[in-house]
Amino acid sequence: MEKLFSDMSLTVALDGLEMDQGERVLSRVGRALGALEGQG
Repeated sequence: MEKLFSDMSLTVALDGLEMDQGERVLSRVGRALGALEGQG
């Protein structure tokens, strides 16, 4: 039971991490595109 719980919390933590990274990547890509459009 304890192992199942720790696995679940680990999965939740990894999901949160991936979501944070995804948002960061998206904002970075958005800024890069905005800069390109500004130059073009």
